[in-house]
Amino acid sequence: MVQTTVAAGISDNGEPDGELDGELLRLSCAESVGVTGGTAPWLQNDHATDKTTTTPSAPRVRPSRRARGVQFIPEEAMVVRAYRARYLRVSVPRCSVRSRSAPLPPASSPSRCRGGARSGGSGMENAARVVLGLEAHDVAEEVMHFLDRGGRARVVATAADDRQLAEAVRQLDPDTVIAQPSLAAPLSFHGRALIALDTRESVASLRAAIAAGARGFFLWPAEREELARAVSESVSVPLAAARRARVVAVHGARGGAGATFVATHLAAAVARRGADCVLVDMDPVYGDVTAAIGAPADGVHTIADLLPLAAELNVDHLRDALWAHGAGFRALLAPAPEEAALVGGAELRTVIETAATACDALVLHLPRAVCELGRLGFDVADRVLEVLALDVLSFRAATRALEALRTQELAGRVGFVVNRASRSEITPADVARVFGTEPLAVVRSDHAVERAQDHGRLLPLKGRVGRTFDRIAEAVLDADG
Repeated sequence: MVQTTVAAGISDNGEPDGELDGELLRLSCAESVGVTGGTAPWLQNDHATDKTTTTPSAPRVRPSRRARGVQFIPEEAMVVRAYRARYLRVSVPRCSVRSRSAPLPPASSPSRCRGGARSGGSGMENAARVVLGLEAHDVAEEVMHFLDRGGRARVVATAADDRQLAEAVRQLDPDTVIAQPSLAAPLSFHGRALIALDTRESVASLRAAIAAGARGFFLWPAEREELARAVSESVSVPLAAARRARVVAVHGARGGAGATFVATHLAAAVARRGADCVLVDMDPVYGDVTAAIGAPADGVHTIADLLPLAAELNVDHLRDALWAHGAGFRALLAPAPEEAALVGGAELRTVIETAATACDALVLHLPRAVCELGRLGFDVADRVLEVLALDVLSFRAATRALEALRTQELAGRVGFVVNRASRSEITPADVARVFGTEPLAVVRSDHAVERAQDHGRLLPLKGRVGRTFDRIAEAVLDADG
């Protein structure tokens, strides 16, 4: 049975009674909260005098220590908190974190949220559902009460460490995650909006926020209004909800395994099936896709042209930056080498989310290294193709890469493609022995591949190679696959 707490003891002027400060009335939400449109039965409010009383039958008890773990907040408790914020005017406690440079400003008067009155319950329907991940309990309480009063968000759970945060996000599927950078950095949020929040700004916290792919970084409490706007905007343009593309990430842990070959020919095979396909080169350092598909090195748009537009990026901007290939797909090319360092995870995530609303299938060519951009690709992909060569070093590199990505929740999303298969001591059957699953496809060695790549051409999608990529395209486009 989930329980919530309501402040007890209100003086004649409507403010908390000092003698009763700290005493709480613990009420069972499952049994006592019967709010369907009126006032909670244990709270009888006189609007003329702003006095509030409690039912005499409800016993007062000292608050018990909050149980550790994810704190789930039921719908009934939302009504109680909204009622307290609006009528009881319970002030938000001050934060005890020493690093905070300024006291908490006075709370603004409660506003109505979109869709109706805050105390009526239904007014929260259009607010962002938020999971909080903050180590300091008192700071989490401040943020939770502030967001609830503003009506722009509804906090559905709080977590005090990365394990609890990952579990809350997995179970509740929130619109937005507000988290301390140190808690968010090791986790994957699968396209959900992440907003970093801390009580002080440091190089370490900023780096952690960038690594986690946060859309913004805010200081509490100095930037709380900006935080509220960012939370509201995170659901005002729901890119994830509008997404219609099937996102496939292609990764080769060892250089030369053939990830570029697989990604480019997969894009062509998908386009041949009649799907609108976009290929994104997420390896800005090497940019192998440009050479592999014969795109001009100069005079074309690249990812770098979209970075300054990240805050206002739309589908039209994206389409203008795509280069059309003769095989029917379009490509977003890597920038020039001197611009590679400009490509960051947060901006690239926005580009990918926008691209996913503009096509049927999105193929991501990932960098070999397990870096920020690589983790982003694994995070947003519906399917991941790990490209293997039939040699010990390729198997070892893939094993190490997947081990490094164990926090990305890849179970059920990874398929293996054996490339350049030929007679060898290691066979495609060894994929199942090492990785526990049969390879999705085996691409036989073909001497024409090297010649075609040297001239920036794709192999004709006919014969044995074409049939293999047709099968791969069918498998990755299958929503149940």
